[in-house]
Amino acid sequence: MKGNNGSDPSNSNPVLVPFRDAAAANGDPVWVALTSALSINTNAVGATLGSANGTPFRFWVVAFNNAGTVVLGLWQSVTGGGSPTAIAPLNEAVPANTTGISSTATSAGTFYTPNGTSLTGKSFRILGYLDFASGLATAGSYASGPTTIQLFGPGIKRPGEAVQSVLFAESTNETTASSTYVASANLKVSISPSTAPNLVEVTTSCTLGQTGSADTTWARVSRGTTNNANLIGSELVCTNTAAGIFVPANHYALDAPGTTSSTTYALQFRGNSGTATAQINPQATPSIIRATEIQV
Repeated sequence: MKGNNGSDPSNSNPVLVPFRDAAAANGDPVWVALTSALSINTNAVGATLGSANGTPFRFWVVAFNNAGTVVLGLWQSVTGGGSPTAIAPLNEAVPANTTGISSTATSAGTFYTPNGTSLTGKSFRILGYLDFASGLATAGSYASGPTTIQLFGPGIKRPGEAVQSVLFAESTNETTASSTYVASANLKVSISPSTAPNLVEVTTSCTLGQTGSADTTWARVSRGTTNNANLIGSELVCTNTAAGIFVPANHYALDAPGTTSSTTYALQFRGNSGTATAQINPQATPSIIRATEIQV
């Protein structure tokens, strides 16, 4: 952070940081003057903040108001690394607690302040973020610096917000007698994430069924279109007590493609025993698949 004349902050050239009042019922800003340069580091090998080996990640940099003293913090939003399960929100409206950073700083969604400094119920402001677009070979061992440094401001998404979305609609009936997953030839969509750390949320809405006998149809999303490979999210199960019964199915998956290249997602489906014919869109009703890039 620089003062008004572009130099480091000082008593004659302070940086004024507006924080929210720590009392929820008070909406007035609390201005704090920063008069010297601040720094924060990961302190020790092992401070992953929840990042995973070989997986792109992002550290958000925030500033806390500690009774009139500005304290820097680091924060990482994704739980699960390369197999993500959640994205924690970064909400300036809610005062937060922090933990002093050390080799045990391994939790996503936790604010870490300099080693030996822990805060309780303090207001904070988002300053920006640091991207490690290729990840680190060993998470928590910082052999290389960030690939992108971005100041926070208008137009910059917060963790959990949608960056872009691509939708494809299809009504073609497809069948398979396979008991292993087969990628739909039609129900698929491609998206190019804007940054490698961001996640992709995939949702589908379709109809599943069988013909020939009472049986079960299974469905699951995949990254790519290789049959029975790179499956993500949970399975959808359509169990029928008689042939010709069709049910709507909705699917959700969260993926970490770790790239800015075009990435295709497809719905895959299979029968249960290999004797019945599993179907997508058995009545040629419209189905959709949507891929949404999510900021982390």
